[in-house]
Amino acid sequence: MNMRWYSALILLALAAAPSHAFTPPTQDIARLASSADQVVMGTLSVGDALPGQPRDIVIHVDQVLASRDGNAPRELAFRRPASVNTDLSIRPGAHGVFFLKRLSGAAWEPATDSLPALVTVAATADLATASVDERIVQALQDTLAADDAALNAAAGLPGRADPGLAEVTRRAARRALEGMPPGLALTAFERVAASSLQPARLAAIAGLVHLGDFSALPGLVGPMRDPSMPEREGLREIARELSSAAPVEARRVAALALVPSHDARIRESALEVLRDQATAEDAGLLRACLSDAERGVRFNAVQALARLQGAPQYGVAYYGANEAALLAQWREAGAAR
Repeated sequence: MNMRWYSALILLALAAAPSHAFTPPTQDIARLASSADQVVMGTLSVGDALPGQPRDIVIHVDQVLASRDGNAPRELAFRRPASVNTDLSIRPGAHGVFFLKRLSGAAWEPATDSLPALVTVAATADLATASVDERIVQALQDTLAADDAALNAAAGLPGRADPGLAEVTRRAARRALEGMPPGLALTAFERVAASSLQPARLAAIAGLVHLGDFSALPGLVGPMRDPSMPEREGLREIARELSSAAPVEARRVAALALVPSHDARIRESALEVLRDQATAEDAGLLRACLSDAERGVRFNAVQALARLQGAPQYGVAYYGANEAALLAQWREAGAAR
């Protein structure tokens, strides 16, 4: 992608996404699968127990995705301390992919300290001839492409109309897919990016950007500019990925173009970028920002000018107590040059 497209999209990225937006870490699902004795797809149920006593966990198996001993059980059960059951990564009644280790005989335990699981929709095909990585990728692809109702049912809440919950499940599937072998993940994301379901399409494009494929982005410039666009969260996910994936110079160019914005949030986001990436040729613009009505803009302009002059950075508390003097100091420094 050329600088023009990068800059246009990062302008929108800075405006669309909070500066410190949280993105869940990418899970290394492929490594987890290779270390498990059994990888299955099924539905989770948790038995009743008195407080402090062990509870039974049962997985009702749809498909065995990988098995070291070649067995294909229809049900897997094990017991876990009640203190750990509160930390299940998947709620009872949910459908997903589970990773287990064999203890002895028919005894099982989770492959890690917490029950590692991926919420997924039920398989759309028999994946018996595929590798374990291909089977997991297919399950994640199906989940990424599913609508909100199917995602909420997979999460153990059938009939619940909650786009926010569905987005959490969709995002988790995307992040898990990013942790799979890149060739398989890219193919899966490309397939979902062709979907007519907008939330699925946007999630897939965010995954492509994360993996360094920007080919689908030019067509999003229009939707990202439209404040009435219904899938703003999906666009913000793309914006966050783009902000971290794009070259430094592209971020600087985009930020410089945003400084004249009438929106204080946009100006402040732009100055946060310039605080660390402005060059000497930007000094005049930074000095003009010392008179901005937004305190965050003034603060970051001072920090950027100090960095360019090799001066120490100022703490927030120090700046707050000495703002007038610091603003005067850096205006005078510019006038003396």
